Amino acid sequence: MWAFLGLNWAPTEGFSLESEQAWVDAYGFTTYSTTRLYAVSLYVAVVSMFGGVGSISPQNYPEYVLLTAMMICGSLVWAWVIGSLCGILATLNPHATRYNNMMDELNYFARVTKVTKVTKVTT
Repeated sequence: MWAFLGLNWAPTEGFSLESEQAWVDAYGFTTYSTTRLYAVSLYVAVVSMFGGVGSISPQNYPEYVLLTAMMICGSLVWAWVIGSLCGILATLNPHATRYNNMMDELNYFARVTKVTKVTKVTT
């Protein structure tokens, strides 16, 4: 999407930014092959996934909007990956997981049946 927007940018009336050119024109990528253009677009996508802009920055309003959307989507994917890894690491010990689940069930049972706490047993 980043390369497509850079190649198909046409200035429209109503936008008053410093630059009315696309990022491919601003950085001189119009003379390069499409392979190089898409490699740079992949770089921008990876950098935006980790929350940065990098050395290739947007040059007009639609590019700012697209990069913002890319950063939001990338952040959500990155949060999902980290959450999945934490979930996997949390369940590596099956005995501890089974013990914690059993204690949770026991505490729930005690709360529902209103079991009173016994402090001292007399014989």
